[in-house]
Amino acid sequence: MIHQTGKEDDIISVRPTLVIGGCISCFVSIFFCILLVCLPPGPTSPETGALRFISDGMECYCGWSAVVLGTCSLFILMCQLVAAAHMANHMAALWALIQTLGWNIVLGAADTGWTLHSIGLGLFLFGGQFFHSLAGCDPNYGSLTYSRVNILACFFATVFGILGLISMMDQGSNATLRSFAVAFEFVFMFFQQAQNMCIVMALDAYKDIRIHFDKAHH
Repeated sequence: MIHQTGKEDDIISVRPTLVIGGCISCFVSIFFCILLVCLPPGPTSPETGALRFISDGMECYCGWSAVVLGTCSLFILMCQLVAAAHMANHMAALWALIQTLGWNIVLGAADTGWTLHSIGLGLFLFGGQFFHSLAGCDPNYGSLTYSRVNILACFFATVFGILGLISMMDQGSNATLRSFAVAFEFVFMFFQQAQNMCIVMALDAYKDIRIHFDKAHH
């Protein structure tokens, strides 16, 4: 998926890797997050009957989550960093890195514990939404659709964060509240991947994206 377009100057085309890898990663992430909560013990908690968070599935299947979602996040980060390098506001790269750091903490729920998991989730939400806010307004990558998707994603992230925090404070005793928090988690997840698809499609609008290796001459 990486093509060499120049011999003497070592110019490498990375556009196919970014676009194909980014698209596949977005769809695989959605499918696998749904699969995580459907796997045993199932989408509802055996104790309370409430819907289970994606994080609950990550805790049960930590290894597979790291393999699948970790790989997908790597491809998405590559797309974001390449786009950020071309954006007017280079702070976007920092927010992309913060988002990925938070996501990697989230994936380690089985070992890190729920307090650090919640901190990681906060970093993921803030980093991701700030990155997409900058990208959605960028002259090279932004669009009206991208900005609207970002606004909706920010709204659902806020609702999910509030409901999730309240549910965590009452230790999940209110099954209805917990189920609402899970429902908004999935809605946000769809909009998050829609934002990632927006940045991938913006990269796809370019005929070619190249990396130039130019040796230093001593």
